[in-house]
Parts: sequence; C-alpha cells; structure tokens
Amino acid sequence: MSSDTTAPPVPARPRSAKATKTRATLANSPRLPGRPAVGTKRGKLIAIASGKGGVGKTFFSITLSQALTLRKQKTLLFDGDLGLANIDIQLGLMPQYDLGSVITGKLSLNQAAMKYSTGGFDVIAGRSGSG
Repeated sequence: MSSDTTAPPVPARPRSAKATKTRATLANSPRLPGRPAVGTKRGKLIAIASGKGGVGKTFFSITLSQALTLRKQKTLLFDGDLGLANIDIQLGLMPQYDLGSVITGKLSLNQAAMKYSTGGFDVIAGRSGSG
C-alpha cells in the first residue's frame, strides 16, 4: 500500500460551444466609456430576483436605490425584466430608450441610462412587452 495521498487530477469539464463563444465575445468587446480597467476598484452589484410576480421586487429595488443614493452612493437601477418591466412606470418616467436598444446593439448602457432626478439615481428601463 502506498503512502502517497495525492489525489489524481480532475479532468477539465468540456466547454459548450455557446459558452466558449460567449466568453470570446466578452473578452473581445470594447470597454464601456467610464468603466474601470480590469484590476481597478469597481462598484458593487446587487441583484433582486424572484421567479414569482407580485412579491415586491420593483418596490424593493426602487426603495433600495433611493436609500443608497441618500447614503451618497452612485446608483443605477437596471430593470432586467424583458417581458414585464415596470420600473419606468412606477417612477412615472417616459424613457426614450430601453434595455432592448442595448441588447440589439443600437446603444451602449451609458447611452440608454436616464437620470431619475427626483430620486437622484440613474435608470435603465426594461423592455416591457417584448415577450
């Protein structure tokens, strides 16, 4: 019996073609204006999600954005719901652009963002009704 307790190497998992293509696209995409270079301090990301509607995601997200703004945190409220987005409706905004413009490549995230001056934070509206 050997006293060697070294475990055999774990074989690498095969990567799907879609995952490989996505990684290559992200690696080769241009940096967004104002986005820090890799290795520099970045902002924090807080995601609010649920598989069920009507549980308060929108209300909580708006309230959290306002609270962070009051604490002098630069805040962007990003509505990632592609079918039933309603952040803009809840805030009484009439966005000229939405997340769909970013996804289709017509605009950058910076261009799609709008200022919600009442709350003091920025908003990127989701694409409501796109199914």
